[in-house]
Amino acid sequence: MDSRLIVLALGSFTGSMESFVLPGLLPAISHEMQISVAQAGYLIFAYSITYAIAAPLLSSIFGTADRRRILALAELTFGVCALLMVLAPFFSLIVVARSILACAAVLFTTMAQATAYALSPPDRKGRGVSIVLTGGTLAVAVGAPLGALIGVHFGWRVTYTIVALLALSVATIMWLRLPQGIVGERRSLAERLAVLGNRGVPAALTMSLLFMIGAFGATIYVAAITTQAMKMGAETIPFMLLVNGIGAVAGGVIGGQLTDRLGPFRTFVLFAVGMTALLTGVSALPLFPPIAIMPAWLLLFGLMGLAGWGLFAAQVAMLASLAPQAVPLAVSLNLSAVNIGAALAALLGGLTLEHLGADRIGIVSALFTLAALGVAIANRRGLQPGR
Repeated sequence: MDSRLIVLALGSFTGSMESFVLPGLLPAISHEMQISVAQAGYLIFAYSITYAIAAPLLSSIFGTADRRRILALAELTFGVCALLMVLAPFFSLIVVARSILACAAVLFTTMAQATAYALSPPDRKGRGVSIVLTGGTLAVAVGAPLGALIGVHFGWRVTYTIVALLALSVATIMWLRLPQGIVGERRSLAERLAVLGNRGVPAALTMSLLFMIGAFGATIYVAAITTQAMKMGAETIPFMLLVNGIGAVAGGVIGGQLTDRLGPFRTFVLFAVGMTALLTGVSALPLFPPIAIMPAWLLLFGLMGLAGWGLFAAQVAMLASLAPQAVPLAVSLNLSAVNIGAALAALLGGLTLEHLGADRIGIVSALFTLAALGVAIANRRGLQPGR
């Protein structure tokens, strides 16, 4: 195995760990900063909005730049911003640092997979890209729960110190190990947005947006739901992230298999129905006998990880069929839709938490996955070319 791919996978691990550990750390951050958990959720809102806007812009600007320089610079910036979050005395500075961190994450994500593809021999390019993706998946299943466990016992700043040191180490190794001269093709912003003219693409992106508002709502505020609605201790939060990560790994495998067997449209419908039911169950769980709440919540949150991650394969396949001549551009727009969905989930979930309570986040989120299902059914002909 090419050791340079392992380095890229480590970078992917670092970025995903930072993203998925934060929901488990929101109560600790809110307590230290003397703000509400909903206000702490602005860290996710600012990151996601920045990511969504920066994705098409930065990929256009740096499309022809040397990838070794961009990857190393992106990972260095990521590490420095994580360290600034550790040292920042005020919440506003933490938000600014994480917003800049989002730009670094965009650059790394958009370049790493393409670099893995370029580094791999012709008969192993798919496996090369999968190695990088595995780094992110392992972060969800292992890195985030471990980071949350450290945060619960030693404080959230210790967790982010580890993230920063890991990112800075990976940046150094990338600069030393990756070859020079790997560049991509330049695509203007207008070219990237032109794919919106393809039939079915706007509907598919709307489905991603709505689904992610619902799916991320309960995930972002899992700590508040666990401690306030389910009446469980903060020490159980790392276990919640663990089962969600295991579900995510399973979802990545199952989602791909279902997409091949049922087709992307039917797979999307299946996961949208499943997620709507699961989110509704989140609001129903507090009514269960106390002894049944913990195992039921663990199972439910694990299945939510499966449904949320299982959907990605279907969406990529759907967009590929709708825009076969511009798949990377369609996928990059989908990434923006997903992050806008995460931003709105942080905002709407926070408002629900403050005004209706943690036990209502599930049912409010379910309205958006149901809306995504409605958009899919209303546009079923346009979303299935050739039928």
